[in-house]
Amino acid sequence: MKTCDICGIKSHESGDDPFMFGQWKSLSNVTVHYFCLLLSTKLPQRGDDSVGILGFLLTDIRKEIAQARHRKCEYCSKMGANVSCHKCGDLFHMPCAVTNRCTIEFCGNFISYCDTCRPLDDYKTQILKNPPKKQSCVICFETIHSCYLHCVSYGDCCRLGFAHMMCMRKYAMSSGYYLRCPWCRNSKFRDLIRLQSIFVPDRDAAWELEPNAYRDLHRSVFRCDQEECICPKGRQFTNKTWSILMCKFCTVSGVHSKCLVGTQGVDKISDIPKDFKCTICVQIIKSRAENLETSLYIRKNGPKSSEGAAIDSQEPVFSDDNCVDPGTSNQEFISLTSTSLPSNTSSLPPPPQSDKDKERLWIQKSFNVRGEPFLYLVVYKTDGPKCLGTCTYRFHEDDPRISDKSFEALELIEVSEEDIWFYHDDCHYWEENKHLDSCQQ
Repeated sequence: MKTCDICGIKSHESGDDPFMFGQWKSLSNVTVHYFCLLLSTKLPQRGDDSVGILGFLLTDIRKEIAQARHRKCEYCSKMGANVSCHKCGDLFHMPCAVTNRCTIEFCGNFISYCDTCRPLDDYKTQILKNPPKKQSCVICFETIHSCYLHCVSYGDCCRLGFAHMMCMRKYAMSSGYYLRCPWCRNSKFRDLIRLQSIFVPDRDAAWELEPNAYRDLHRSVFRCDQEECICPKGRQFTNKTWSILMCKFCTVSGVHSKCLVGTQGVDKISDIPKDFKCTICVQIIKSRAENLETSLYIRKNGPKSSEGAAIDSQEPVFSDDNCVDPGTSNQEFISLTSTSLPSNTSSLPPPPQSDKDKERLWIQKSFNVRGEPFLYLVVYKTDGPKCLGTCTYRFHEDDPRISDKSFEALELIEVSEEDIWFYHDDCHYWEENKHLDSCQQ
């Protein structure tokens, strides 16, 4: 049984979960949770990873242990609080912060917020007011009956779905450097998810650290696959005399050098083949060469012109697949396939002369993502009174079209296909949109 010297939680009291509290770290007579070291507000990290416990000096850890014994936790009312809220200054244990809806930022200065001071943007506020129902976890595929903010995580880069908080912790812990957004595969997800109380280790993925994980890929089975093996000791026998050559392309099939020649009378080194190509690889290479010849190089099927004949005297040549009647002249064929530009363009609609003539965008919301120089604009896509979903446009902050970020100006902005970030069939807030009444009318 282990006991954390900082928070006082014992391993048998739900304090042995590495995904929630971090791994146990011990040095000399000090035993602590790794997350207790990272999240202790008054504990500095003054060394590199080879000093103390991953850069935390033993003198600083013992000092924090002594000071934490005089701090009372706001949640469990026990002594040993080592984390303080970044806004109000309330004190609490690290395990109490994890289990009481606090927000932890596993980056930068590793600051924490209590459940009443946690930062909320528009998207989080919407989830708090009206949690989405019956969503599917992108990792375990189980149903999330109610997406409460403290129980789920999401991709702040795309906001296309939800995942259980514990599933995301396990996914991040095992992925390390290879962590990507499970919805849009954005690499920025690795930094954004750390703001949602998810710890992402700075190391290789777990599957890369497993000993001998790729051993079978480097193992070769030396065996003679010749149809008639003439080696007296069997197909798997090999020595200097009965050496086995592996296929130079697939390195899977092999053959005794003497079996390849077909006789045991090969004694000179110069007579032994230097390489070997198995039958399967030879057939694949041959078929690829044939396909290359017929698909990339097109043969002209017309009659050969005699030397000195005028080019314009030749009759037009049509392929067998051409739908034009061979009796049609070359001039008629050109007139059938060519199109002329209209001489009168008065039928085209004139450009809008004022803002009233421009098509307005039916905006749901606009938002910014921390650390990104972009403005995101979520617009409803409709078919009459029916909502088809939303389209999210992305504009760079230097774009002159968004110099005026007022709602009235954004409604009149001109968008193109290059501005589209992604589509979504979300019509959740359509009934609350102020344009609905005018649309139905």
